[in-house]
Amino acid sequence: MRGLPGSGKSTLAKALANGAPIFSTDDLFMVDGEYVFNPAMLAVNHTANQRRTEDTLRAGTPHVVVDNTNTQAWEAREYVRLAVAHGYAVEFVEPTTAWDKDPVECAKRCRHGVPEAAIVGMLNRWEEPLTIERCLAAKAPWER
Repeated sequence: MRGLPGSGKSTLAKALANGAPIFSTDDLFMVDGEYVFNPAMLAVNHTANQRRTEDTLRAGTPHVVVDNTNTQAWEAREYVRLAVAHGYAVEFVEPTTAWDKDPVECAKRCRHGVPEAAIVGMLNRWEEPLTIERCLAAKAPWER
């Protein structure tokens, strides 16, 4: 999955998963049933989400959904690398809601309180198209 916060990404992920596991870094910010974002934990939680995805791929689960924003190719790189390494097909899916690229509406609908300005920043960084090759070749900002 890829999409802005509030775009309908997680709703679509649930519909597509059809019972398959869904891995979202946002889930790792849940504390006693409440979303508590801690920017200091972002890298740690992304790594933890990648590891639990890898464990599931290694176990041969037939269908796995990764539900993150993946606005840039480097953000999806590790998930794509893992999928390829374990023999999985990769499909990039985005919500097609009427508001999927509307930061004002996405901010209103976002369950995690991501501010409109942050969503605008994500939209400004949005890379098209996301492909397996582009993701595998992508460099994170600190690697450039």
